[in-house]
Amino acid sequence: MASKADFLQNIINQTLDSGYFPKLFIGLFVLVVTIAYLKRDRSKEIPRVGGVPFFGSLRTLSKRPPHKMLSHLKKKHGDLFWIHLGSKETLVCCSLEGMTEALLCRGAVYCDRPDTFTASLLYGGDRSNGLVMADYDDKFRMKKKLLESCMVDRGDIMPDAEDKIVQMVVKICYEFEDHAGSSFNPRDVIACGVMNMITLIVFNEEFAYNDTEFIKLLYTMDIRFKCGYSQIGDFLPLLKFIPSEKARLLHLTHNMLRAFTYQQINQHKEDYEPTEFKDVVHRFLRHLELNEDFGALKDMDLICMLIDIMSQSFEPVTATLEWTLLYMAAFPDVQNKVQKELDAVIGRERLPQLDDRDNLPYTRATIYEIQRMSTVMPLMFPHYTIAGTKLLGFDIPQFSNVLFNLWSIHHDGRYWKQPYTFNPERFLDPAGNLVIPEAFQPYGMGRRCCLGKVLADAQVFLFFSIMMHQMFIKPTPGKEVNLEGDYMNFVLQPKILEILVEDNSKSRDKKATSKS
Repeated sequence: MASKADFLQNIINQTLDSGYFPKLFIGLFVLVVTIAYLKRDRSKEIPRVGGVPFFGSLRTLSKRPPHKMLSHLKKKHGDLFWIHLGSKETLVCCSLEGMTEALLCRGAVYCDRPDTFTASLLYGGDRSNGLVMADYDDKFRMKKKLLESCMVDRGDIMPDAEDKIVQMVVKICYEFEDHAGSSFNPRDVIACGVMNMITLIVFNEEFAYNDTEFIKLLYTMDIRFKCGYSQIGDFLPLLKFIPSEKARLLHLTHNMLRAFTYQQINQHKEDYEPTEFKDVVHRFLRHLELNEDFGALKDMDLICMLIDIMSQSFEPVTATLEWTLLYMAAFPDVQNKVQKELDAVIGRERLPQLDDRDNLPYTRATIYEIQRMSTVMPLMFPHYTIAGTKLLGFDIPQFSNVLFNLWSIHHDGRYWKQPYTFNPERFLDPAGNLVIPEAFQPYGMGRRCCLGKVLADAQVFLFFSIMMHQMFIKPTPGKEVNLEGDYMNFVLQPKILEILVEDNSKSRDKKATSKS
């Protein structure tokens, strides 16, 4: 009779021969790993917003404006969370601490842009030709440096640019006078004025509002903006192979803007004088003549850079100016305080100028509060990590799309007392001096902050201060001012813009210059 030992050995041999033991071992290993995964410390992971296959959370974002929906999701998931936008996963950051760490402390890692279908269309098939959607490489740094030297002088705009801006603001005032006493939508007048500011500064050319070429330029810029910096093909890549009307229009508008800009550049080359700089293009041509680009920049680079200057100085600035009028119509007591300060500092013998800024703290505080409340670029442009990194203690993979929710930061109770209340005094100390909180970042921060922020600041200040000096802005009688925004392609515009203007009864002849 076989011993118990022989019996057990026989069982083991049969188990090994049958292959059951390896299967049992694998099963137990999978079970242990699964239990460990389920019991892992989820506090060490960034939360993920649920979605549906293929579309991700695109449907969730369509329910409300994206900046408000992402701010709503922050309440559940915290300051940092992943969200699937179609086939692409995007990291959303909703805190000042996170934005500061990423864009200032780790700016070299978060400085690129996602390579999208639309970004290529905007720049004739190569987004590196432009600035806004290009990666932060050596070519970008060179173009940024040269462009800033053409637009900025000792931290401010070029001296001749101020006169050009004032010239257009005065023209806007004259256009507003034609509507005095009756309500109207000032959007077209403001858009024409802002575009002429840009063409004067960049090309030293002013257009009549009824000029055929000018109307074509405005129409082209409007179509380009409405087609946007993102399309469904950016999130669902297979769809980019299906012909779409938006893609066709983007291609068409790029060609039209390229032809307009190319013509302007050629005209400047013909009348170029190395000692006379009338505008941005003349200054840029001087840099190229001195070979400061080391021969790296081609005609298409200059063309796309100028298109970027026009587009980024047009829609966001136009929207900001619209918001200033709307908020003054909604808050007449604030408007009255601004006008009293302007009368006390400027008087009635001249118009406000940039040199007056330091003496107009309440006026500037009002501008900043309007910018905070409206936040015309609520999500800014997306960033892209070029290497694995950290953020708020979490690991962030290489090649991650990152959105910074500036709207959330500008309306967060941690940084602002009563954040949804319009209150310019939050930008003033008890003595009435201007104070700018760290959480106020209308142009973003770090290496990819708005390239035209110096110009935009000058445009907004001069428009607002001169408009307040010359006009009373009122709401349409019997109608409540609507301060809701309409989000379109990264820009937040007033949904309904209708105001009534009256001449300031103490206004002087606006034909005088801005200088005393």
